[in-house]
Amino acid sequence: MNYGIKLKSIRTSELLSQEKIADMLNIKRSTYKEYEVQNSIIPSKYLWKLCDIFNVSIDYIFDFTDVKQYPNIKMR
Repeated sequence: MNYGIKLKSIRTSELLSQEKIADMLNIKRSTYKEYEVQNSIIPSKYLWKLCDIFNVSIDYIFDFTDVKQYPNIKMR
């Protein structure tokens, strides 16, 4: 699975719209959409924020693991 599909899957499972996520990131919806379809690379500052919003690890977003959150880690 690519990270765009994973982002969309997480977002829809949380019942959040692209518009709502874009607002949380303080970016345009069209910019966030580009991340989900992988037409644009996610800047690290937004990647960290998405991990905070979804309460998941970067490894989970990039499909390196099925573990959403590692125990005993400090979120940024």
